Amino acid sequence: MNKNTTYRIAQFAIYKLDRQSWVLQTTERINIITNSALVHFLKEIMYQRYITSDKLLHMKQK
Repeated sequence: MNKNTTYRIAQFAIYKLDRQSWVLQTTERINIITNSALVHFLKEIMYQRYITSDKLLHMKQK
C-alpha cells in the first residue's frame, strides 16, 4: 500500500439496531453489520471526507 494514496470516503450513517447489530446506510443500500471491529472503524471515519493509506495503516496497528 502506497503511503501517499488518498481515498475518498462516501457518505454513510451508522446507528445501533439492537445489542449486537448496527445499521449501515449509504445512498445506495442499507446493511446490517454485527462485526464490532468494523463498527468501531466506521465510527472513526464517519465524519471524514478523505483518508490516506498512512492513516489506515496507523489505525490498523492500534
